[in-house]
Amino acid sequence: MPVLKSDGNFVKYTLYHALPFSALDIRVPNRPHDYPKEPQTLGEHLRKRRYDLRLTRREVGRIFKVHPGVIMHWENDHNEPSGCYEGLIRQFLGYDLILKRHK
Repeated sequence: MPVLKSDGNFVKYTLYHALPFSALDIRVPNRPHDYPKEPQTLGEHLRKRRYDLRLTRREVGRIFKVHPGVIMHWENDHNEPSGCYEGLIRQFLGYDLILKRHK
């Protein structure tokens, strides 16, 4: 039976066989498949920050006082947040993001 341990960035799978000294360790990145490595859009920046903080969309929705579905639409670039969320976005990201608006 595999034993799972996480050190923050990696998940370590340890498979124990018949002898304790014959364990096999496999380390894999602990990142979701859609983790944006180099975010380009506001939605990608929001998703990356949410993953980095290990928050759910529901938890981020509570921060912004919106439904989790709204966060999903922002992250997938289906909708953009209105200007009243600028200050909260700046606080959440930890930096000021200046992007050209799609028209």
